Amino acid sequence: MVRSAYLREHGLRFQEGKSHKDILWTIQLAAADGRFYFADRQDYLWVNNPASITHRPDYYDIRAASYIDVITD
Repeated sequence: MVRSAYLREHGLRFQEGKSHKDILWTIQLAAADGRFYFADRQDYLWVNNPASITHRPDYYDIRAASYIDVITD
């Protein structure tokens, strides 16, 4: 969780729409002099979805392009 006042103060916005944007988001939060708290409870659940993009033959090409997109932003 991130306080909305903190986001406004540092002009941070999450860029939706493409994969791996959370990587850039986490770096921006850390670079803005933020504090982190690590909880010992599960708040993320992974489910194997056969229709997921991760099962496509070109998944790694898509993933690489997504990382490049994040880096160039």
